[in-house]
Amino acid sequence: MRLPDIKTEELSVEQSGLLEAMQSGPRKGGIGDNPLGGPFGVWVRTPVLGQAIQSLGSTIRFKTSLPSDIREIVICTVGTFYQSEFEVAVHKDIAIKAGVSVQALERLCSGLDPKFSGAQKIAHQLTTEMLKQHRISQSTFETALISLTTEKIMELVATVGYYCLVSHTLNAFEIPLNEDMVSPFR
Repeated sequence: MRLPDIKTEELSVEQSGLLEAMQSGPRKGGIGDNPLGGPFGVWVRTPVLGQAIQSLGSTIRFKTSLPSDIREIVICTVGTFYQSEFEVAVHKDIAIKAGVSVQALERLCSGLDPKFSGAQKIAHQLTTEMLKQHRISQSTFETALISLTTEKIMELVATVGYYCLVSHTLNAFEIPLNEDMVSPFR
């Protein structure tokens, strides 16, 4: 971890306001018992930027029309691409609860073809193209339009971008796994 631990009683008024926004929102802020776990402990240090980031994240996680299994496949694909242990450790469990195959997620984390099917396969393919080629091929876009609306494709693209930011934050500041977490890349 590149940043010293920060305690809630050490927060400025602005930082406390951001923490309150994170805790009162749908994600309830933090991970587990730590309200400043994961990327939240980084973002709280820059309250203006942190507020914008957490607001976008809340919108992407809880207010878009993407089905939860699709959203979680996108998040796990991004996290795996960047080898963001914390991100994938958190969202792998959420993905399983959303109906994503445990075996597919294990293959994804191992760098193998996850063998998704249907809309899940399209979401993974679209996300992978964005990460590797920085764009979506015409054939993938046309295939995506068959099972996803233009609105859902836009939401998927925004989800990729946001979780790239999350993964970069976690990796840049070397945010460790919580004690109760297991690396998804073992």
